[in-house]
Amino acid sequence: MKKSLEMIVAAIGTFAIGTTMTTAVRADSQVNTKLERFQTLNNKEVESTSEQLQEQKLVPILSPYAKITLAQAKQAALREVDGEIKQANIDVNKNRSLYYEVEMKTQVVYVDAGNGQILGVETAEQESIEAHIQSSLKLPDSVKVVFEN
Repeated sequence: MKKSLEMIVAAIGTFAIGTTMTTAVRADSQVNTKLERFQTLNNKEVESTSEQLQEQKLVPILSPYAKITLAQAKQAALREVDGEIKQANIDVNKNRSLYYEVEMKTQVVYVDAGNGQILGVETAEQESIEAHIQSSLKLPDSVKVVFEN
């Protein structure tokens, strides 16, 4: 009888410990999942901030070569696509084509920095057209620009 009682107590103890361990593992897993989500969001914010800083550094370098202003590029984009502009900036691609990138809610409008013509409109579902843009205005070879792969 004593041995049966010990086995029952041991079984209850094992069940209680097992339940506690399962709960601890589940809680730890939830913490890890939350941590991974935070790190993912944080990395995206860091990448986004880094990208924005890089673009801000390019503005004073590229702007003097543009023949239209940012405001004119925004007006051209709004004539092409209805909506609100989220952000806009001057940019250059590997072809050394100088253009404005005007980001709307669901689309990106590329405007030629030389003549204000629309170079293309990109939606989220499309493959990026930015690398293939050919504008009327090329950045001079004397201006050194380093592109990331």
